Amino acid sequence: MNMDEFRRIFRGSPVKRAKLSGLLRNAAIAMGNSGNRNHLPRLRELALHENPAVAEHARWAIARLETTPDVDR
Repeated sequence: MNMDEFRRIFRGSPVKRAKLSGLLRNAAIAMGNSGNRNHLPRLRELALHENPAVAEHARWAIARLETTPDVDR
């Protein structure tokens, strides 16, 4: 999702206050907690994100998924 899509989809929504970076950060946390290693490719992309909080949480999620059993949901 790019910034224009985010603005269009969440216009007038409370989610807009979290901003796209907040949404991506929270998604990375959810992916890390899911136990599903199918998320690793997207998390590796997010680990290179320009926003330090997004990148940091994506790296955390990668580490968590790589050290826990695969749930494959």
